[in-house]
Amino acid sequence: MIYIAIVSHGHFELIRKNLDLVKIAKLDFVSVIVKDNVGDDSLKSYCLKHDLTYIDDNLGLGFGENNNYIYNFISSSFLVQSDDHFVVMNPDLYISYENFLTFSDSILVNPIEICTVDLFKDDKLSVRDPFIRKFPRLIDFFQSFIFKKNNTIIDRTHGVGSIDWCAGSFMCFKWEVYLALKGFDEGYFMYCEDIDICYRANILNYSISYLGNVQALHYAQHTNRALFSKHFFWHIKSIARFLIVKNLSQYSLKFFIKQKSIIK
Repeated sequence: MIYIAIVSHGHFELIRKNLDLVKIAKLDFVSVIVKDNVGDDSLKSYCLKHDLTYIDDNLGLGFGENNNYIYNFISSSFLVQSDDHFVVMNPDLYISYENFLTFSDSILVNPIEICTVDLFKDDKLSVRDPFIRKFPRLIDFFQSFIFKKNNTIIDRTHGVGSIDWCAGSFMCFKWEVYLALKGFDEGYFMYCEDIDICYRANILNYSISYLGNVQALHYAQHTNRALFSKHFFWHIKSIARFLIVKNLSQYSLKFFIKQKSIIK
């Protein structure tokens, strides 16, 4: 089975317009779970009408905590197998029915532990989303903020080998791998959770695959990170947390993972 987790922060219109999502949800090996993070009756009615599993418990959670919540909900509500897959997908991401079938064929046949697909920012597939990158250093964060220059972005024009991390807009985990990682670190409210979980996966020798034969669109609505805004402070806090985690020893990271009890 493939379980798709979508968290809505008032994204009803985007979900409603994603007609392929309804087709995908009708596949007998797929379940789509939508967690409403703000409380939206229109979204609830839509999900019930189209057989999308709807959750409106615990509103106002952060990115990692929301996805961990969905993972735990699935664990307690479905007959999950260790080789099932857990897909974290933004509500502003669109993958066609045909591309999803290509994606599902790849992950159900091949021994893939963590993966993502090829994301674009426009309907013509001409503008690539810079969502796969190398692990950042302090200088990379500094250059990104001050000079709007990011040397961690991987150029995938001519193919890609191994990748360090991918953005949380679309991430697929083998069920047992997400469990072993204890999910996202809920110490991050927003930003860097995806870098962190990929870094911990790297420490534990899990590989992250890039499925370049599967295309999807990411209609990203980037939140303003102006100086002294709440998003700016969330970003700075997350950067600091990640850099601290990154400087822990391999032993310390394994100990950290063993001590977490977020994922049941």
